[in-house]
Amino acid sequence: MKFLSIFLLFSLNMHAQGPSVVAKKIKIVTTLTVLQKITEELAKDKAIVSSLTLPNEDPHFIREKPTFKSVLKDADMLIAIGNGLEIWLKKVLIATQNPKILESANGFINVSQNTRLLEVPANVSKSQGDIHPQGNPHIWLSPMLVLKIAYNITNFLIKNDNENKDFYMKNYNLFKNNLTRSMFGESIAKSYSADFLWKLKEGGKLQEY
Repeated sequence: MKFLSIFLLFSLNMHAQGPSVVAKKIKIVTTLTVLQKITEELAKDKAIVSSLTLPNEDPHFIREKPTFKSVLKDADMLIAIGNGLEIWLKKVLIATQNPKILESANGFINVSQNTRLLEVPANVSKSQGDIHPQGNPHIWLSPMLVLKIAYNITNFLIKNDNENKDFYMKNYNLFKNNLTRSMFGESIAKSYSADFLWKLKEGGKLQEY
């Protein structure tokens, strides 16, 4: 009888408080699956992340699909590589008409921003074939630039969801430490800080050290 009274009191109290509020997840769309995977590691359960393209598709030659518009129209954030890779994206954004993810909006980012440009051609001509005037945009093939991509995405998440800043930074540091162990080995990663090792790598002094 005593247990029943406590249970009823608890039930009435919960009813008075109203239903629990479930936090709305951010809808994030990426242009490439590699960006989707990195973003999922950083955003975790705070977001639903999807990619416009498939792993086996060449990002240079994507044809716009009807599904692009339906995926992007409700997106809160859009993550692209930039550097002239997704030449098809501008047309898709115009057709979608989602002000949140226009190139000038807070919900859009080119993750190649502030990264070291690779293989920038001194001269550009049609005779050279398919080249990128802004440099090689395939920055995800460099572990060091993958870390920069993750850093840019982390700041992008914080910019749009500052309330969870500590959560995103924690996930970024976890991502960085995991990448550091994969790149340099468990033993070295335990002996030196991740920032120190990546600084040596960037300066080309890792072998000397």
